[in-house]
Amino acid sequence: MKISVLLLITFFMISCTKKGGEMIVEPSPVNLEIILPATPGENREYAFTDKKSGYFYGHTHGPGTEWYSGWNVNTRRIFSDYSLFADDVALDRSTADVTIMPHMVRRVFPLATEELYLLDETEAIGIRMETGQAEIGIRLFGSGMISSPQMRYNYAVYTAAEAPGKTVLLAPIHNAELALKDHEEIRTVASASGFYLVLGDDEQHALGIVEKLRNNEEAMLAGRRERMENLHRENRFETGIPVADQALAWNRVSLDALIMKQTGWGIYAGLPWFNDYWGRDIFISLPGAVLVNGKLDVAGNILRSFAGYQNTDEDHPDYGRIPNRLRPDEVIYNTTDGTPRFVAQICAYLDYGGDESLATDLFDVVVRATEGPIRHHVDEHGYLTHGDAETWMDAREEPSKRAYSPRGNRANDIQALWYNQLRCAARLARMNDQPDYSGKWDQLAEKLRNRFMEDFFDDQHTYMADRITARGVPSFSMRPNQLFALDLVDDPNKRWIVTREAWDRLVYPWGTASLDQDDLNFHPWHEAPEYYHKDAAYHNGTVWVWTNGIAMQRMIEAGQPDIAWNLFMNMSVQTMNEGAPGMLAENTDALPRPGEEWVRLSGTFSQAWSSAEFLRVWYQYFLGVRPHAASGRFMINPNIPKALDVVRAVVPVPGGTLGFNYIRRGDSHKYIWRYDGSGDLDIILEIPGFQGTRVELPDGYTLSAEAGNREMNLYFYDGSGELQSKQEISKDPGQRQLREASDALFGNTTFAEPNLRDDLRSLGGTRRE
Repeated sequence: MKISVLLLITFFMISCTKKGGEMIVEPSPVNLEIILPATPGENREYAFTDKKSGYFYGHTHGPGTEWYSGWNVNTRRIFSDYSLFADDVALDRSTADVTIMPHMVRRVFPLATEELYLLDETEAIGIRMETGQAEIGIRLFGSGMISSPQMRYNYAVYTAAEAPGKTVLLAPIHNAELALKDHEEIRTVASASGFYLVLGDDEQHALGIVEKLRNNEEAMLAGRRERMENLHRENRFETGIPVADQALAWNRVSLDALIMKQTGWGIYAGLPWFNDYWGRDIFISLPGAVLVNGKLDVAGNILRSFAGYQNTDEDHPDYGRIPNRLRPDEVIYNTTDGTPRFVAQICAYLDYGGDESLATDLFDVVVRATEGPIRHHVDEHGYLTHGDAETWMDAREEPSKRAYSPRGNRANDIQALWYNQLRCAARLARMNDQPDYSGKWDQLAEKLRNRFMEDFFDDQHTYMADRITARGVPSFSMRPNQLFALDLVDDPNKRWIVTREAWDRLVYPWGTASLDQDDLNFHPWHEAPEYYHKDAAYHNGTVWVWTNGIAMQRMIEAGQPDIAWNLFMNMSVQTMNEGAPGMLAENTDALPRPGEEWVRLSGTFSQAWSSAEFLRVWYQYFLGVRPHAASGRFMINPNIPKALDVVRAVVPVPGGTLGFNYIRRGDSHKYIWRYDGSGDLDIILEIPGFQGTRVELPDGYTLSAEAGNREMNLYFYDGSGELQSKQEISKDPGQRQLREASDALFGNTTFAEPNLRDDLRSLGGTRRE
């Protein structure tokens, strides 16, 4: 809701009695152990990374049979799985009770206990075993991937087909003699306690890693656990709904696992097969992955690292672009949206309190990123032009390279991203005393904004065109991209109408579809090989979980957090109960299959931007803690849904942490914040329905807001709990009118109703029963 009046509140001593102070109640700890008993049909996937360049993917109760199963380092597969033995008995995973933890998986078999774990920035796997039997054994699998073992006295050596020149070495955790059985199974005494598997440059290097593990594993594993525990210590939440609390905690730790150092600093797009860097994905993920968590050093490292791969060839059409895809052996620039998102995240980093030297150090990069498109791709109206498959909807048919979801040459979301890039670039130019650039870029941004409504809206549609074609014709296919482009729409009523239309037609209980089900090109299921290639459905119906973020954001901005919360809760359930425990998938089908009540997950099982957008919306829009870029201050604008009567949180803010409590009693709302940090936290406080208020909150002070039907009282307490000031805040009539209009428009909004048409082209014009 828009601020109609802004008040400045400073601290002044008043004659009053002590009110008893306001104490922040700390959030309760969240149990992150996910226990999966040995029940028929139970078999969940999981993965761990080493925070550098490796991951292990497996199943809790069965073998890894997929091509991407097992240990992967630096985008190279090492082996696909392993089996364990206690004496002559192979341990059957289907009989195990399994516990998934952020740092390991534990299986309890009738004869033994197994713990599988990776270690930070170490190319090694630990498989610890405890058993009452005399011997333990292991066998590696991976047809065509891993060789048979070459035995030494107390270790064995393998070669991996995809990692030539590297040595895979297996050694007992405690030094002991090894023996080979049946050419593949390696045995040793049970007192060896399990096995290490390491990847080295050669045999001696690998042995050095084993020695390091034997001497330091306890400290290394404790450090890994402490890193994860610090994530929760610095970001704590309690909503009273266990599945939401667990989903928030698990998405945070699962997302952090994808922050890697493979080709410099970056974020894996998703596991198991997007184990590389995608510029677009990284800069969509950056706010939810690191900025809201207060990890500014990580954000700065990622921005600097990616800047080093910019295309600097002035004559190339991709001049100025940041890579779309960055692998150890490949750099690709085939997207338009990655670069605007990169530039915008520099400003977001600064807004969160990042080191301002970045604005100077990367300014030449920003100049190339902005002047390159102006030279090669900007049209006479200021629009950024691009190819049919150069947006996030990038799937193409092979070998023709024809885009399955053509969006050239002026997509609506690209124009919003380009506008935001220009505004950010102009700001950075002013910081670097470059008025020629700032004036030029601000003028171009204003030109685009002034033109947008004329070209992307008409009198026949209540929503905006998804793109303007190269022939200048608007295409009104209903897609979620317009939710991003609402940055270019000022009229709140127009924004709400677009949001309502998109929600009614695209947002199902399980997520936001990439195309309206009434479009004849709609594909109801992601993978239906009897009808079409999966890439044909990728952006033509398939749900993309990450776009739930912008759908929830726009609904909350319209004053409807309860509607957004329904989708947030369904994402929480998906995190904990569907697919890989504690992770959000890349996709789901758009519609349930015939005879089924819910959709199937698809794509990667752990997708960075899915988890990042889930977390971003929680921090920035439900809790309402986010930068207020226009003023240079921090905003607190809580939008707590009616489903929550009590919320407790601790979140990072510039210079420190902000504790938060919320209590609902009937029609009254009590909000309490405590700032612990350096200096004062200069904030803009927006409580729904009341005038916006500027507040300076010193270190150790507590602010309490008690909001009723008619007025809100603010109380300020010092560190000892003494009341320092009190202020009465009036209702905002403008906000009341907007809220009434919003409630009238969204009054009966739920979710899109699934409807499988008989005449879809993707199904050949007839429904499959």
